[in-house]
Amino acid sequence: MQMLIIAMLILVPAPPVENIEPKGPAPSLRYVKWVSGNIESTVAVPVQEAYVVNVPATINGQTVYQTVTKVRIIHKTVKETRLGNFTGYDLDGKKIDAAVWQKALEKGATVIMAGSEELPDASYRKLFKEGILILVPLPADPNAPIPVPAINR
Repeated sequence: MQMLIIAMLILVPAPPVENIEPKGPAPSLRYVKWVSGNIESTVAVPVQEAYVVNVPATINGQTVYQTVTKVRIIHKTVKETRLGNFTGYDLDGKKIDAAVWQKALEKGATVIMAGSEELPDASYRKLFKEGILILVPLPADPNAPIPVPAINR
């Protein structure tokens, strides 16, 4: 009898495991302010920086130092201004009235910035604490000129 129960348990399929692989691009965290109808954010941008080092080299049996220029990547913090064409959401995916989230961002706050024109996947959103705002860019008008973001250095 015990063998029959064990055999039945082996044949019963396991419950389906939730697919935790997220769909779509990952969102990013940004500190933003609502300033005069635009989103002003502080971002770190990679910049190439040249620097000079003296490297020892052996030439004809003698050690000499040669000056070599190398390049490294550093990150500089800059202010970036983007047009305020966004929709605000809470973590449950409910739309927040534009006047409400714009007023909340007047003093500045850290937000989730969507990586595309869609709300980030629920598997990303469950990583965050309730109360954080999600900003999703509105779809661009295909006939409108492409705006160039202003970077204040």
